[in-house]
Amino acid sequence: MSKSHHYGQEPCLVDVQDQVPDDPGDHVWDVVVIGTGVGGATAGLNLARLGRRVLFLERGHLSRQTNSATWLECRGNVLAARSAKPQECLSVVETATIPVACELGGSTTVFGMMMERLRAVDFTPYRFSSGVSSTSLPNEWPIKYEELEPYYRKAEELFRVRGTEDPLAPSGVPLLEPPPPSIVERHIRDTLLQCGLHPYRLHYACESAEGCDGCYQRKCPHACRNDARRVCLSPALATHGAHILPDCQAVKLTAVGRAVREVLCVKNGSQIAIRGRIFVLALSASLTPILLLRSTSNLFPNGLGNNSDMVGRNLMLHVSDTILVKFRDQRGCLNEVARHGQCLNDFYVCNGTKLGNLHMHAATLAIGESEQVLSNDGGTAAFHTIVEDFPYLENRLMLGGNSGDEGFWQYRYPQELRARSEMLVRAFTSAVGQKCEVQCLREPGVLNLNRGHACGTCRFGDEPKSSVLDRNNRIHDVDNVYVVDGSFFPSSGGVGPSLTIAANSLRVSDVIARQH
Repeated sequence: MSKSHHYGQEPCLVDVQDQVPDDPGDHVWDVVVIGTGVGGATAGLNLARLGRRVLFLERGHLSRQTNSATWLECRGNVLAARSAKPQECLSVVETATIPVACELGGSTTVFGMMMERLRAVDFTPYRFSSGVSSTSLPNEWPIKYEELEPYYRKAEELFRVRGTEDPLAPSGVPLLEPPPPSIVERHIRDTLLQCGLHPYRLHYACESAEGCDGCYQRKCPHACRNDARRVCLSPALATHGAHILPDCQAVKLTAVGRAVREVLCVKNGSQIAIRGRIFVLALSASLTPILLLRSTSNLFPNGLGNNSDMVGRNLMLHVSDTILVKFRDQRGCLNEVARHGQCLNDFYVCNGTKLGNLHMHAATLAIGESEQVLSNDGGTAAFHTIVEDFPYLENRLMLGGNSGDEGFWQYRYPQELRARSEMLVRAFTSAVGQKCEVQCLREPGVLNLNRGHACGTCRFGDEPKSSVLDRNNRIHDVDNVYVVDGSFFPSSGGVGPSLTIAANSLRVSDVIARQH
């Protein structure tokens, strides 16, 4: 009988070696969860808490080294649209990758800890597409914001999210208290307010640990980043009896009729079959479609659940530019003396067009020589944008090479994405230009795609012909396989995907517990 678990309790760590089964192939597990990132670890914790016998499969190692990680890469096959005039051609990235972290906790072990909700407008995405006819944006998500809202609250409690309420989209649910703002952070907030904007304290999954410097894009040397390993995987193993099989690569799902019976894996150079009643896929939006495409059979000759030819399609990435803002009466780099960071959604929807979010991390940042130029006679803060990427059928993940291990991704830069990205920079510059000097670090003609935000490659929807999953994230054509990573997004929204993945994983795992 598993012990009780309360959302938002202090994270605990465990010697996961104690939870590695000696004979994993000799059991039929209630739930096999493939991947231990934010989607898989959250779903596995909830199902173990609800009494299910859970086995996590993780390609990464047990060790948690402070400054290293195992990363896989999907090789880039990037296409570019070209117009009649050479100077108007879209830039071509000759070599590009989508990084995928393979370790306990997945990419959350190095994520920026920003966990923001999607807004209600994100659930009816096409009406904010400015009439882009070529996009495959749906009119609406198969679920409404109100259905996900209680799970947003639970996810915020679980990951111990700190911050203040967005005044433009108040949830009415208080988060944990952030640390008091520094003098510099107050100055930044007051300046933004004077410009008519609506700043609030960033929603961070972070503890207030002594010596914390934000750990931006690197492993956390302190006990402050609330990643999926700390807040989900460790409690599932230590408190609720879940098990884990590390160094284990899932190769193929074997189906009999409409049910998957086992997943074939490679561990230590040998093949092993893991049997289960329910399979939860959470490898990532890059690797989950590759696993499904490799899982062919007589019933699914094009890949498991791919009768619609939608597996791997509708890849979305976000644009994330860095904007340097010089504040008067300040000196030096301001991010590192902020205590929690600032966030803005004033341009989330601008004149009926979907743009996105701007935010400033409280972290030590290395942002290049341009920072020094702008900071010579003032104090500079680096703001980052998140511009919504629209889905297109031709932007996709595909099998690659003989083994198809990590696959190829194909991405055509949409001209409308470039236009919306530039629109957000112009709107922000116009708003703060009277009081601040602004410089965007993007190279002319180049989009800074955020490959860490990949989503949408196994979208959920009510219509099997245009989606891979149903409204409960179960594969339409299979009775016992669910997908809970960022693959399920039918639109990307204008904030990072982490909190929405966690909230949806709690929702889906509740459905699994009720129905199986």
